[in-house]
Amino acid sequence: MNPISNWRTRRSVGAGVLALFLGAGVASAQAQPQQQDRTLDERQVRELVERALPSWDERVLEAKDGADWSARLSPELILRAVGDKPLAAKGQAGARRIVDGDRVLRLYGERGKLRYVHRGRAWKVEQGERKNVERKAAEDAVRGAVGRLGLPADELATTKVAAQIAQGASTKRPTERQRFEMYQVVSLARRVNGLPVYGSKARAAVTHAGEVQRLQVDWPAFRMPRGLAVRAKEAVIADAVKQIYVQQPRGDAQVKAYLAYAPADLLRARRSIEPVAGVEKAAPANARGDDETSHRHRQPPKFASAAVRKEPVRFVPVLVVSVLSLPTPYQVIVPVAAPR
Repeated sequence: MNPISNWRTRRSVGAGVLALFLGAGVASAQAQPQQQDRTLDERQVRELVERALPSWDERVLEAKDGADWSARLSPELILRAVGDKPLAAKGQAGARRIVDGDRVLRLYGERGKLRYVHRGRAWKVEQGERKNVERKAAEDAVRGAVGRLGLPADELATTKVAAQIAQGASTKRPTERQRFEMYQVVSLARRVNGLPVYGSKARAAVTHAGEVQRLQVDWPAFRMPRGLAVRAKEAVIADAVKQIYVQQPRGDAQVKAYLAYAPADLLRARRSIEPVAGVEKAAPANARGDDETSHRHRQPPKFASAAVRKEPVRFVPVLVVSVLSLPTPYQVIVPVAAPR
């Protein structure tokens, strides 16, 4: 019998933050029900945006092109970077998705994207209540891996380390709960010209043995279109107000904003984007350890499709506006530069 079938597991990382965030919102809503239920008019939305607006100038256009680190990306390089053995299967040169025993590789070098999963290294309940490696050791393992991949060191910004935890109970003894430390999940953010790069990240799960069990990298070479000019502040405000107002924000809405660089194709899609910072989605706690999840705002490409875009990613400076309002906080992005 598969031991997993006798256990109910749940992901606990980040749940406390989410509960705290939503709980605070509910308490506020109960205290001011009339304010919560009413819808803000355009003038009120504009006031919120103006209060949150950071300043910017021509310096947002001074970002330099970054190293094209993924031009040499290959399955062999990925495996060496994570301390894994070479491929046993042959004849898969040029493939987007490679399956080699317990290992699965997916790579799109032209867009700086890769996935690596080693199911043989996945956590199993039979391992019992072992402790994760120290946070510093997990961070060093992931920074070493991305360094061997060739990610530009000057673009590596903040690092977050979060323990992935499972709690379970036997179906025969449901009141006897156990807590399992599964992985240390390490996330690396990106910064260029002093600003964060929206959507770029490197994230890995590190096992009890200090090995990388899964790795996800979304880090396109930084390129910015030429011939851009900074947009007028009034035009940026008008765009942000329009995108927020169409959502019919309620009276309890709060607005925060920051500058960043974002892929131009994300702007063209004109879509709402990921949950606000602080409500972070943790890595999945599934039995296989396969990392096939994605944020709702940015579906990953279908790796088997021939229609995946192959042109280089272009980044533009943007204003990322967070709208904190029940039931679902959201963000919109507005370009702060456009072609002359």
